[in-house]
Amino acid sequence: MELIHPFVDGNGRMGRLWQALILGQTHPSLAHLSIETLVSAQQSGYYQALAESDRAGESTSVLTFMLTLIRQALEDELKRPARRATATDRLYDFAATARAPFSRRDYLAAHPNLSTATASRDLQLGVSLGLLVKRGEGNQSRYEVNPEHR
Repeated sequence: MELIHPFVDGNGRMGRLWQALILGQTHPSLAHLSIETLVSAQQSGYYQALAESDRAGESTSVLTFMLTLIRQALEDELKRPARRATATDRLYDFAATARAPFSRRDYLAAHPNLSTATASRDLQLGVSLGLLVKRGEGNQSRYEVNPEHR
């Protein structure tokens, strides 16, 4: 977006919006990153990388700059004290990579520290949130991620 300048104004904002959307769809842990905040904190470096990319006629400088910002933000996040994952956190993380259909056993394999009762409650919550679709009953239950949440 920034290199081809399709709009008179707002190319950078549109590019950062797309970047945030794509990152969020790539992995749930990236959905919380505020690209705008990251760029705002390093605005002069961002403009320098854009200028370098413009001069070179390719996007390596701006991509390298953005990937460095994202990596640093993730490293900073890892340094923060860990918070206990909620059922919703576990569900959305699992749903991002789940193969359909899956069972409670599959969910437990991804979360080995959970009890079977907690896993069952998580899956019930996923169904009630509309994230998961349940087929079957009891130990024959199979789940799929609701396509509307993919």
